[in-house]
Formats: sequence, structure tokens, C-alpha cells
Amino acid sequence: MIKGDLLAKGRTAEVYLWGDDQVLKLFYDWCPPPWVERETKIAEAISQTDIPAPKCFGPVIVDGRQGIVFQRIQGFSLLKLMTSNPLHIAQYARLMADLQSQIHRQDGSALPPLRDWLRKDIQEAKPLSRTLRDFACRVLEDLPDGHALCHFDFHPDQIMMTAQGPMVLDWMTAFQGDPRADVARTSVILTMGSAAHMGWVTRTLVGVARRQVHRSYLKQYIGHNKGTDLITIRKWMIPIGAARLNEEIGEEEGTIVRFLDDAFKQKRSA
Repeated sequence: MIKGDLLAKGRTAEVYLWGDDQVLKLFYDWCPPPWVERETKIAEAISQTDIPAPKCFGPVIVDGRQGIVFQRIQGFSLLKLMTSNPLHIAQYARLMADLQSQIHRQDGSALPPLRDWLRKDIQEAKPLSRTLRDFACRVLEDLPDGHALCHFDFHPDQIMMTAQGPMVLDWMTAFQGDPRADVARTSVILTMGSAAHMGWVTRTLVGVARRQVHRSYLKQYIGHNKGTDLITIRKWMIPIGAARLNEEIGEEEGTIVRFLDDAFKQKRSA
């Protein structure tokens, strides 16, 4: 089959039409084969659960590049709806919290442990000083383990609103771990993530709305999940922020390093 029109571009792949009701996620040449193999296995496993996510039809090679074929999903991202209808942000944040709660009720024991991945990325993050690296690792070791399914890149642009309901996209970074770690990753993205790739209007709206989205989302998630506390989520944000620096998103580095430096100073003065 020949790939169709280009639908979207991301950091790791392009998405093309693939027949009438499927899409091809075609990875860039630099993406290591284990990344693609891992996402394929995760996507196939997710397809067997009741989590609303595109069905996976397996890997392919197209133009010498690795790809995965998925069910075609048509609709609008939750991020687009948030920026177009800011008066409904509380409703959209509640939807985010409900979807993530549904994910966390799934057993993630078949996936690699989140803690191991975080430790590795903290050690390899070049923007970190030795002091902040050691601090983040110490905080990580004191945090609890868990075996819940964690998406670990869960944010409004990963949720597609369709005629059939919301769908959660892109499971490449799924792990087993403490659900509060997954919430902390979403918090890092919402409060410190870069919107540099968006148009200036969208960047402005995202900048204005992100704090409101974050507050509403946390309130809803904590309210629906007993045992979830803000203190542990904030602790998780330290190693997760440190590990995110290894993703080399230059626009975020200053914000994250300042956050880690402030957390270190507060800990030292306590």
C-alpha cells in the first residue's frame, strides 16, 4: 500500500493516510528500532483493554523507514478545544482527570518500571549540575513504587475528541509505576512545557490558560482518587522534571532548572 497525504508532524514521526480508515505513523530515520518495537507492543496491548485508544494493526517498513499502522481517528485535539473555548476549561480538565484515572486502573506490570527509566535519564541530562542531579536522584529513591499503567506523556494534545468519544494517543512512553508519578509528569508538561512549535495566538492562549487547566485537572483527579495527595505529586515533579531535561527541549531548560534549583534550596533550608 502507498502512503497517502501527510496529516501531521511530531518530534519522532510523521502521520500519513493509509487506505480509507487507517493511518501510518512513520518514524524519522534517527528513531532507534527498539523505540518502535516498544510502542508497537504497548499499542497492541492497549488495544485489548477498554481504554479509549486507536487500534494498532502492527509494524510496517515504508521507504526504508519504520512505521506502525493505526486506526484512523478523526476529530479535534482537546488542546484545540481548550484554546477555542476557554470558558469550558473546567469541563475539559475534568475529562482529562477521568481519562487518566481510567488508565491508572489498568495493571501495568508487563511494562518496564518507570523508576529505572527516570534514573537513567537524570544521569544523562546534560543541563543538570552535579548538585541538582544528586538531589533529584535522592528524591527519586524516597518515592514509592507502583504497578499501575502510566501513559507518561498525558496532556491535552494527546487526547482526540471524536464522534465516538475521546481517544488517548501516543503510548510510546508508557510504563508501570506510581499513578502519582504520571500525574506529576502531566503537571510538569502543563506548567513548564514549551509551546514554541505553536502559532503565536495558540501560544498566548496556552500561556494564559495553562495554570487554570492545571488547577482544575489536579482538583478533579485528587477528588476522584483516594490516597492521592498533592505533596507526593509535587515530590515526583522533581525527578520527573530533571529527567525531562534529557529530552533536550531547549525552550524548557531554563524553566525546569529554576524549578529544581528552588526545590533544592527549599529542601536545604527546611
